[in-house]
Amino acid sequence: MLHIKVLQAVDIYALSLIILAVIGFKSWNAPKEKMTQTRLFSALIVLTALTSILDAVTVVLDGVPGKPVRLVLQLAVAIGYSLQMSVCVMWSRYVRAIVYPDPKRSGWKIYLENAIIIVVSVVAISSFWNGLLFSVDQNNIYHRGPLFPAAALLTFSFLFVGYVDVMLNRTYVDRHTLFALLCFALPPAIGGFVQGLFYGVCLLWPSMSLSLLIVYIGIQNDQLMIDELPGINNRRSFDRTLSRRISTARNGNRFGVMLIDIDNFRSVNDRFGHGEADDMLRTFARILDYHFKDTGFVARYGGDEFAVIVNLDRYDELDAVRNSVHSRLEEWNQKNKRKWHLSASIGCAPYIPSDGLTADELLVQVDKLLCFTRIIPGERRFRAGRRL
Repeated sequence: MLHIKVLQAVDIYALSLIILAVIGFKSWNAPKEKMTQTRLFSALIVLTALTSILDAVTVVLDGVPGKPVRLVLQLAVAIGYSLQMSVCVMWSRYVRAIVYPDPKRSGWKIYLENAIIIVVSVVAISSFWNGLLFSVDQNNIYHRGPLFPAAALLTFSFLFVGYVDVMLNRTYVDRHTLFALLCFALPPAIGGFVQGLFYGVCLLWPSMSLSLLIVYIGIQNDQLMIDELPGINNRRSFDRTLSRRISTARNGNRFGVMLIDIDNFRSVNDRFGHGEADDMLRTFARILDYHFKDTGFVARYGGDEFAVIVNLDRYDELDAVRNSVHSRLEEWNQKNKRKWHLSASIGCAPYIPSDGLTADELLVQVDKLLCFTRIIPGERRFRAGRRL
């Protein structure tokens, strides 16, 4: 009977490791635009996988005779306690990276979390002799120590803190992300509660794998559509959105496409360095993103080039939209004195369904208009919106 329970536990852990391996493989083969969220999510996958393996080792070796087995069992349990705390801390950091993009807001929390992990690790190692967190008897059977309830409570408190961070900042998070973040804590909370009540039931870390799958589907897939440097949509996201808009354009959903190049970007990079050029790029992206927050879809198309899908009531209003971008940039220049001056070359054209253009053909047309503005910069505002 005991042998059957061990096999069942191993099967559950094997399934959870397969889930983690698939998520890790998909993340590894994603576009290499590494963001803080992605790195933290990768750390969550690795830590959860290691904890699951150690938990499985504990289940398999529990009650197996032999001094070497005893040492391995003690090490697996002690390291497991440290990793359990690390997983929940990493989850809390992952949530903060989403709801608090500015890392300065959570600097002191990181030091506190690191200190807690160190303390738990020291107590876990000392349990080899004093049995505070756990003990392994002469029959190599694992027993929980007197500090186990406190350690479990402390571990799950980080899930609760993440939950609080999400709720306090829910107005700054889209519904899709909010749902995934709120759902994350439920499986491990239920699994941990059941496992805490009934020793030998292995649900905590398999349920954590399920939670990471929920987050991957709900959030990380979307993060692959974001360009890390400016923090806006990337070209992959733009291409998908443009194809979708073209497919629905015959239903009366009018729109136009703009390609926007930052003027003098290379000279800023050469004169002031990469840091200043990156700041210029981020500033330009924020201005565009704010300008089109209710009327368009903004993406970094590549290098110093941006693309915008603009919602239109009439096809002839695209010139006015283009001019409003120039006005917005000039307004920013007047209010902010920097080493560089923001201006842009803009090519734009409406998408007219009767023309039957594909997404690639439309972009070629807009790119030609953009090139035309570079050739005749003095006529930029007048020529940019004309169709060739």
